[in-house]
Amino acid sequence: MPYLEQYFSLRGRLPRSRYWIITTKAGMLAAVLFMIIIALASVNRNTAIVLSILVFFVYALILISTTTRRLHDLSLSAFWLVIIVPLYFMANIMSGDEMSASSPAGIASILILLAVYAVLGFVKGKSGPNKFGPDPLNEG
Repeated sequence: MPYLEQYFSLRGRLPRSRYWIITTKAGMLAAVLFMIIIALASVNRNTAIVLSILVFFVYALILISTTTRRLHDLSLSAFWLVIIVPLYFMANIMSGDEMSASSPAGIASILILLAVYAVLGFVKGKSGPNKFGPDPLNEG
């Protein structure tokens, strides 16, 4: 698979190991870029805002791509992102506000999101081919 395609493709399947590698590398790169942007903000605030938005969208595209292919490996449709993405934002918003994080809805969204991460990161994909492509662990 070409280098950029592993980060942005929505087709095919992604095994757990490559899911962890890609999301960890992308997260570390985004963190470093955000630190640089924070330092840049004292020099040019408008440029820092534009760069922050750009880094966020590229990182979001990588997460959507890898999660889509990981769901495909589990024989699930990317339609599940319609549920996962709002939960991610709810958990982040509620974890930033102490009152909301301790509310039943806040706790529930965080627990559901943790369960989703556990499934994506630790559950083995379907052995053999499925409707999304060949088994990535058995490709020669």
